[in-house]
Amino acid sequence: MTLLNNNTELWLAFGSVVAALILCLLAFVRSRTRTNGELQALSDKYQKLSAAFEDYVVEAEKIAQELSRRIKAERTAPAATEAKAKSQRNGIDKKYHVLNLFKRGATVDEIAEKLRMPQGEVQLILNLYRGMTSVAARAQ
Repeated sequence: MTLLNNNTELWLAFGSVVAALILCLLAFVRSRTRTNGELQALSDKYQKLSAAFEDYVVEAEKIAQELSRRIKAERTAPAATEAKAKSQRNGIDKKYHVLNLFKRGATVDEIAEKLRMPQGEVQLILNLYRGMTSVAARAQ
């Protein structure tokens, strides 16, 4: 009987060890599965963050290009404004010379030839001047 008892005890001990190993194996598999799930979740978050970062980089590049364009436009704007002002002064000077010559008795043909302007432009300036003076006379 002692042999049977010893055998049974051995089998019980062996069964306990096997059961303990199985429990350890199950615990390891569970933790490994949980770790893999956590790694997958982290990987997904990384992918989303990476995509968002790329979007921000693209948007920042667009903003930088727009700012460069505006700075360039600002740098060239004074020259364009100066050219426009000069052109406006020339227009005022033309009108002044046309009216001055007309008041001195010059004809449309003479004014156009002297100022190197088309006759139609001279006639237009004179018609506008006449229209403005008649409006001013009526207002008084």
